[in-house]
Amino acid sequence: MGEDAAEERNLFARTREQAAAYVASDLGVVRVDLGPDRIGEFSLVERCSARGVAASDALITVATPDDVLLDRGDGFADAGFGAATAVGIDGKTVYAGAPDGAVGRLDASGESAGGWTSVGTVEEPRRFDGLLLAAGDGVYRVDDGLESLGLDGAQDAAAAGPYAATEDGLFRLTDGGWRREHDGAASVVVADGERAHAVGEARVLERVGGDSTGDAAVWEPLATPGSARSVDLAYGACLYAVTESGEFLLAAQEEQTTDGQGGWRTRTLGIRGVTGLAALG
Repeated sequence: MGEDAAEERNLFARTREQAAAYVASDLGVVRVDLGPDRIGEFSLVERCSARGVAASDALITVATPDDVLLDRGDGFADAGFGAATAVGIDGKTVYAGAPDGAVGRLDASGESAGGWTSVGTVEEPRRFDGLLLAAGDGVYRVDDGLESLGLDGAQDAAAAGPYAATEDGLFRLTDGGWRREHDGAASVVVADGERAHAVGEARVLERVGGDSTGDAAVWEPLATPGSARSVDLAYGACLYAVTESGEFLLAAQEEQTTDGQGGWRTRTLGIRGVTGLAALG
């Protein structure tokens, strides 16, 4: 049985396009190997109290109560920022937000010997996406400084859109400012320019219409397995979701499966207190 399982894993790695996700939790950071229609092996790669995680092809960074952790491919190490509630990556730049609202940036390319640079202060830094930061006092564009884009009570932001999830609903930034597209408290929003999903009212929502269709956008609920609420979403080959209790969900697309059967795949990771999700590939 052990040899068969090992061979199955090897075959999976050799023959299928492979990706990975990183899940932040009270126990630490869990790496999950993924295929287009399968949730593969998973393992704890860093033991810590992880408040958030971000990943790129070259970097993985984690927010913890002690420091920001950074992995450039040779293991996690303290990055010297101090306690953090949120982290993000844009290119080779790492961003972090502290419990007192301080926001900093770090050149993680290895080409600079400099440390963290302060870019300003916000109220309750919550989530980064690209150059956007969602905070208690609104959405900010982050670069050398902070540019306020308004919208108090932001829980999350997606740079492709841009979109924001707030206590009052889901919004999209237009030339005329923020436009509400969906009522009701929302906690998560992700987008990649072609699709957008969110968590609102304890459900996963998909944005339908709008843009080139000429119709108003509608955020429609997706049927997901189980009753647990998703705490974060991410994109890879398809949509991924994770619940607070450590259930990982993968929405397989029919054309990417071996049997032509799309739909949700699930796997329990054996962790609790999940706080974030980042995906690669």
